Amino acid sequence: MRFRVHNHALVKYGDGDRYYAKLDDDDELAFIDAQVRAHVPPALISVGLHKRNPEKPRPARRKIYNRAQKVRADEREGRNPAKQMLTLAVQHKYVHFWVTDRSSNQLTHVFMAHPEEVKIFRSYYYVVIMDSTYKTNKHGLPLVELVRVTLVGKTFVIAYAFVRYESEDGYAWVLRHLKDLLNDDVQPNVIVVDFERGLTKAIPSVFSNSSHLLCLWHIYAAVETRALDFVSRDSNWVIYISSRLFGAVVEVGTRAEFDVAWEKLAKQWPPVAAYIQSTWFPHIEKWAKYRTKKLTHFGNTSTSRVEPAHAILKKWLNSAKLALDSI
Repeated sequence: MRFRVHNHALVKYGDGDRYYAKLDDDDELAFIDAQVRAHVPPALISVGLHKRNPEKPRPARRKIYNRAQKVRADEREGRNPAKQMLTLAVQHKYVHFWVTDRSSNQLTHVFMAHPEEVKIFRSYYYVVIMDSTYKTNKHGLPLVELVRVTLVGKTFVIAYAFVRYESEDGYAWVLRHLKDLLNDDVQPNVIVVDFERGLTKAIPSVFSNSSHLLCLWHIYAAVETRALDFVSRDSNWVIYISSRLFGAVVEVGTRAEFDVAWEKLAKQWPPVAAYIQSTWFPHIEKWAKYRTKKLTHFGNTSTSRVEPAHAILKKWLNSAKLALDSI
């Protein structure tokens, strides 16, 4: 039998070494605890430990994860994550509402707003933009973000809400509590949302005096997709032409100009025109400029302002599998 021989010295990995995985220094533990409470990711905590003591090998990552779990468990004092979230809301004086399923005792709806944000919202309530994001928690609950725009174009988050289902009832529950943040005689001038049937039905039932706009960016994307389905040409060319033709329909300021632009689109793209007429014409007052130009929306005709808020939130959370109290 022949044995193979290495032509170099064996590499010693420290992962299983007891000293390498040791984590019992009081200063190090205090540092980790502070970093965990500041929501610093474990990878950066490991880097911070190494910078504090470069001569000592880094602790195993699993040790930091375990320590972080212990810190959060100690903070909960025996409460489950849902109860801990509500406890933190009370401690920090958040305006909050929640619903639990009576049969399973599970948390199904949560609405939270910071008290300072509520004060600002009562001053700048003219335009509200709503959108949902996903992959923020291990329960798979959609997270609804509500933002408002000031007169100088600044965007601020009003509140967050978790809902079990994106249905008319779920959105109506969120909107009712958004309304609770305002005075009884005040409603937003304009609410901008994506085309979600449950949400579009819930808005008039809660904010009967508010105008409702559909996100133009999503409408353009839907029209371009339908144009690609009907036309077997270069995709960039199709998107360019459809955007120009439909853009001419959207952006004109009078009904006469709208009719002219629509006749041109219908003549050149009959299948696309049929799709627009059947899908978007029933909501024409929510996207056509000649119908919306008199509304006080300060140029906000899409939900694009919520997307950066989604991105910042997910970057800060740094995980799609967090419990409710961590979020």
